[in-house]
Amino acid sequence: MSPPSDFSSDQPIIVSACLLGHRCRYNAVVRRSERIVATENVVPVCPEVLGSLSTPRPAADIDAGCDGGDVIDGLARVTDTDGNDVTDSFVKGAREALRIVQSSGARRALLKTRSPSCGCGELSRSDGTRTPGNGVFAELLQRSGIEVEGADFDREGSGPTTVDPSSNRTPPADEATELEELS
Repeated sequence: MSPPSDFSSDQPIIVSACLLGHRCRYNAVVRRSERIVATENVVPVCPEVLGSLSTPRPAADIDAGCDGGDVIDGLARVTDTDGNDVTDSFVKGAREALRIVQSSGARRALLKTRSPSCGCGELSRSDGTRTPGNGVFAELLQRSGIEVEGADFDREGSGPTTVDPSSNRTPPADEATELEELS
């Protein structure tokens, strides 16, 4: 299998850890994209875990009408479905993930679509709607000159898909440990 888009395997590619099957999604459900798992030279990151958020955790949403850029600029907040303000965790995690990106030398990222952290171009809202915008981490990467592309999980009953178009697996202990060590 070839990498998504024109991602070259000779340079590191930042990938949302959930796309690789790491147990870091807000609801702790493990899914992945087989096509992305087959991509070589990936550096997994989960900004929400790096921001000290637990797995599982309540779903979170950026203020209505706003996106990750507004959060970075201090104009919007991120709150979870329990009403807790988790803005500082999202910003801290995005900054820590950016540090990993910079130390890896990666110039490109493949991020989970519609996420309040990693979404690029479109965000899912807690009311079920979708709006244009970037998540906090995706916006920070773009502002830092990193090319960002969106990807999604394999759809159940279909082959792998990427770029804005869902397989269960428990990651080996070394993968779980790797994510914990990043935080």
